[in-house]
Amino acid sequence: MATAFKVQLKHLVQSMLDEGILDSQFIQLQALQDASNPNFVAEVITLFCNEAQRIINDLEIYIGQQDVDFSKMDANVHQLKGSSSSIGARRVTLACADLREASDERNKDSAWNFYDIDHDLTACFWVNIYSLGVKFASSPYVLLCKLDSICRQVLIRINQEYATLKVKFQNLLQLENTISAIENNHHQFLDGRYSTMTNMHQL
Repeated sequence: MATAFKVQLKHLVQSMLDEGILDSQFIQLQALQDASNPNFVAEVITLFCNEAQRIINDLEIYIGQQDVDFSKMDANVHQLKGSSSSIGARRVTLACADLREASDERNKDSAWNFYDIDHDLTACFWVNIYSLGVKFASSPYVLLCKLDSICRQVLIRINQEYATLKVKFQNLLQLENTISAIENNHHQFLDGRYSTMTNMHQL
């Protein structure tokens, strides 16, 4: 009976790979799970989800402030990107990379100095964020506003990608738990039969 659920699990993981939600790193994690550590994947997923949710909550707080501390935000994005990459969460990792790039542009000393020194609203400042397909020329003040907006948009994307991943992971864990329960019951049944037969032979 567990075989049918194992097939469902395999198809679910493959669909996540096909959709680009996961990459091959997750397959490598699955390969580390064995009889000596049957809950390895579930434990890794649970730790990742708890950490990811905490970081995303912190990022939303940071970016909601009037004066955003982009250096602090970047440190959190870097942490989320690393943990996402480690578990094979490809789309979350890519979104984090985009937010880091936008945040780096926002944090450039040249932009800040240009704006702080003369507030020249007629000056032209070029920004080219390759991975986001964004390229524009603007005054320093408008530039900073646009970069703030881009950072917020990418954070929304991170939230959406994580929400999608979390639902998929919940389905995956449900299948893992079902398979584990069936196999444990089967082993208990076999152990019970063996014990009964042993007792009968001793009579």
